Amino acid sequence: MPLTSATIKSILESLGYTPILIAKSGWLVIIPGTSEDILMFRSDMDGLPLSEKNTHDYRSTNQNMHACGHDGHMSMLLGFADKIQGQTFHQTLVLLFQPAEESPGGAKMVLEELPFELKRVKGCFGLHLYPQLPLHQLGSKPYGFMATNGEIDITIHGQSAHAGLPHQGKDAVVIASSLMMSIQSILSRNTNPLESKVINFGVLKAGEVRNSVADTALLQGTLRAFSQQGYQALKDNLHRMIQAYEVMHDVRIDCVIRDGYPVVYNDPVLYTQAKDVFKDQLSEIDGVMLAEDFGFYTEVMPSLFLFLGTGNPHTSLHSPTFDFDEVVLETGVNAYLSLLESFQSKP
Repeated sequence: MPLTSATIKSILESLGYTPILIAKSGWLVIIPGTSEDILMFRSDMDGLPLSEKNTHDYRSTNQNMHACGHDGHMSMLLGFADKIQGQTFHQTLVLLFQPAEESPGGAKMVLEELPFELKRVKGCFGLHLYPQLPLHQLGSKPYGFMATNGEIDITIHGQSAHAGLPHQGKDAVVIASSLMMSIQSILSRNTNPLESKVINFGVLKAGEVRNSVADTALLQGTLRAFSQQGYQALKDNLHRMIQAYEVMHDVRIDCVIRDGYPVVYNDPVLYTQAKDVFKDQLSEIDGVMLAEDFGFYTEVMPSLFLFLGTGNPHTSLHSPTFDFDEVVLETGVNAYLSLLESFQSKP
């Protein structure tokens, strides 16, 4: 991140801007307009601790890579900065290079440090490269577009015993297995089948030896939903089920849920405006259960988040083989320019 931050600062300065440090390693460029209204354009900056498996000559060599397209996002915003350099627009423009999208959510820190009133923002825009869309195609939808999420840690405190005397113990493995299966009924029997929600456990750790009743078990997973109300309902149901299991098995079960990012909520007016701008280039697609800290912006200002297709369905985000054709970067720059132009003709 320090090298990325220094590179962004250097390029912005070479373009004639004076970037402002924000959120420890991010950068903000403010271009005054003829009104107090603000349009904000945001790029994320961070990478992931993955060893890149691509074979091109510019692949990462330090066991970290921009496997979620953030290098492309920064490049598009820098290209946009280059195109508008020296110009004055009706709105004040804010170019935001935001750190820590992957974790712990740099957008929240940015919002605490922005040097202007949020009510001045008439539109906050973000682009995200997306392998599952055709090259150059934009995809989005109004209202809830990306999920809110949380991390779950459940620890079952049973009682150890010899495997030959199981009645003298309280088997954390059996309790964990039963609990994990019962939790799935929250989705199948406590959730409207027309709502999209996820409870997934990817980790189960328990026991130390084969001939002993395990005294502890750890479940780690994630919660996701397309509304804050739906997410809260998942948490409430989960806590009630755990309390019932404590009584049923006479054990203590600790449950910690760390809330993640809010729903990415696309303003329907901005979406309609974008649809008029891009026409057939913008397709309305289904929402995705991926989470993005852009949701913090959508909570407090009119916002629009768009996927930009890279046409690489054989790979995925957060994959060590993630890659994209650089021609798509020009498409992203032009998308920002088109959105900006659409505001110049508005009264």
